[in-house]
Amino acid sequence: MNYILKTIIGLVITILLMSVFFYAAGFEEVLTSLSEVKLIFLIPSIILYFISLYIRTLRWQYILKTVLNIRAWILFKSISIGYSANNILPVRLGELIRLYYVAKISKISKSTTLGTIITERIMDALTLIACVAVILLGFLITDIIQLELLFSIENLVISTLTIGSLAILVIFFLLIWLIKDPKIIERFIERIFRRLSDTTLKKIIHIYNYFIQGLITLGSFRKISFIFFISLSVWLFEFILAYLLVISLGIENFKYENFTLFFILCLSISVANLATSIPLTQGGIGPFELGGSLILIMFGIDSSYAGAFMILLHALLLIPITLVGLLFLFTGEESFFEIMRNSSKLNNNEKTKQ
Repeated sequence: MNYILKTIIGLVITILLMSVFFYAAGFEEVLTSLSEVKLIFLIPSIILYFISLYIRTLRWQYILKTVLNIRAWILFKSISIGYSANNILPVRLGELIRLYYVAKISKISKSTTLGTIITERIMDALTLIACVAVILLGFLITDIIQLELLFSIENLVISTLTIGSLAILVIFFLLIWLIKDPKIIERFIERIFRRLSDTTLKKIIHIYNYFIQGLITLGSFRKISFIFFISLSVWLFEFILAYLLVISLGIENFKYENFTLFFILCLSISVANLATSIPLTQGGIGPFELGGSLILIMFGIDSSYAGAFMILLHALLLIPITLVGLLFLFTGEESFFEIMRNSSKLNNNEKTKQ
């Protein structure tokens, strides 16, 4: 499937999901709520986002350091251009650009570099899943969510998130325990997905092997735990950023006391980001807004403010980094098309080796 077709499919999915989003939230009502934004709060929010992005850079540098020490500024430029490409192009092609930049300046094997990128992504997902599990359990303990209503039809999404997040965390810790013999999990994966085509099964096994290689690069459970806490700090900055945006929209419109509201926002943002884990659309536009607003509405927050918040948040996460990435790109030695062509060649060469 070529890039143009993937782009068109991504745009179609975005239009469909955003149509559902605006139908649920109300298009005019969302625009009215957005008109109330106090723009002064956007400046510290953007600063917080770039702090979180720099922490991501330091995390990647730490993971790569076991193989080669690369300057943080070079990795920051690589991440910025990669994120910018992810926001414009389909199926997270920006990750290939990150791979290409590291390949240009080092002799690190492509599989090892890709393993560290996949490890980053999976650690982000697991951090968000841990946040979902802890917050939901906290809500159950404090009766914000009543236990007897947890498995009712109305709370089906919440109950699924609770069980699913706990199950995934257990699987992850089992995987860490079994890292000394990765073939055990590989055989387990082959058994579970044996009904899939050989091509699809091989792709799943390759992703798993890249992830394992990234974890092995770290070398110890202590280092993996450290990466987890770095990931947690990344998301903490983004959660605080989101809280500032709620203040900019008028915190009184969000119904809850400050402390409770903060954790509801954390839950909403975690679900929104997990909804973009499968790269269906450019920049995650559609799944992000729909997933996050659904959680806010389920907690009784007005749909127009829930919708306005998610649009404002996603715009802030997409636009500044896209502009910075394009700036790095256009002031660099290679054009965008040269980078994409070379990145694709690198990916094809890697596939040929496999």
